[in-house]
Amino acid sequence: MNMFKIGAIIVIAIVVILIGMNQYESYKLNSKVNNAIESITDTQELINKLKADLSTVKSAIVTERQTRLIGGDPTYINSLSSDDSNLFDKILLYPIKAGTSQGKWSRDGNMYMYHIGNYKTISFEYSNKDGSFNCYSNCSLVPYL
Repeated sequence: MNMFKIGAIIVIAIVVILIGMNQYESYKLNSKVNNAIESITDTQELINKLKADLSTVKSAIVTERQTRLIGGDPTYINSLSSDDSNLFDKILLYPIKAGTSQGKWSRDGNMYMYHIGNYKTISFEYSNKDGSFNCYSNCSLVPYL
């Protein structure tokens, strides 16, 4: 073989190696991007669940209040839960099971915590003075609550 052919083969081999490396690096980058997208999607699902839970709880507080008013009782319910394992059982037909893992609720008195993950929680406080159930801490984690 002459030197020109050997040189061409070497150049082609280098190009093939570089293309393979680029494809591997592209695969690694795509994998990182996909993991980030999955993380964002998971977080968005948790936020959507939180918003749905909040709508359900707030609606149930209003419904319970209307029942009291019809019965002649102008006060709001004292607490939303009987215990720390079945949350909102005083106002919901199907209470929410308590937990501290991602996407779960926990309770401490009239303070309710929604766990997003990575040790992040959003706290909500129930007030039996005005029936409000509002964000208390880490509200900026989920805009438009």
